[in-house]
Amino acid sequence: MPAQLQPVPPKLSARPSLALFGAGVLVFAGIAGAAVLFFFDPTKNGFYPICQFHQLTGLYCPGCGATRATYQLLHGNFLAALHDNALYVLALVALALRGIWYLKQKMNHRPVRGSNIPA
Repeated sequence: MPAQLQPVPPKLSARPSLALFGAGVLVFAGIAGAAVLFFFDPTKNGFYPICQFHQLTGLYCPGCGATRATYQLLHGNFLAALHDNALYVLALVALALRGIWYLKQKMNHRPVRGSNIPA
């Protein structure tokens, strides 16, 4: 009588993965950065980085005003954030919509084309 082969269960690692650790570090850094930005107004405190492009040319780059816009968004001032850097605010909205779409696709177990992130 032939012996039946039993499927081998996958190995479960007792340690969390490096990707999970990296994601946790990024989330913590983002929250810490948002907390500093929430409590210290970039227009009144001088420890924030200065745009080198603006300092050299006098012209505003697409990133100029992003710190001030983030400060305004954290305080709920959407129109003031649009005034500081409309491109940045609209890009954040587009990124949030893409993230919602991505999560919806993953929750419905649909393949996400154009994504290199494993399931």
